[in-house]
Amino acid sequence: MNKDLYGKDYKIPTHIIDHLQNHSGNETIDNLLSKGNISYSLLKKIKHRIENGEKDSLGGDKMLGWVNQTLNSDRGSLENSKKARKESGLSNSYNQSPKDNDPKGLSNLNRPSKSHHTHNDDIKITESLKRINEIISKII
Repeated sequence: MNKDLYGKDYKIPTHIIDHLQNHSGNETIDNLLSKGNISYSLLKKIKHRIENGEKDSLGGDKMLGWVNQTLNSDRGSLENSKKARKESGLSNSYNQSPKDNDPKGLSNLNRPSKSHHTHNDDIKITESLKRINEIISKII
């Protein structure tokens, strides 16, 4: 489900930016202040860091609250849209079988059999080796 959110950017609200001004000096905070937006993956990383002991240096409870609210609202809206699609009879958006991406199913995952032409391949290899040996002998 969350794979649909990767690559998404969020604009940091002005009240959070104002709050983060008090925590400038931290490299992560300074980057957020200069950019004014944050990616989904960075939002998750910051949440993890805040929850694992860096709360004071990364904006405290106010920043954690905004991060949780942002992640939960996007994850919830994605979940609701998938439920609505499922209930309306559209294809199941929770599970994608290989047939969804590939109309032939699993059969094309196997390498198609090809006839081997060992004679032609041997000639090509032999000719290439002769050329390489000639070039090497000219260099030496």
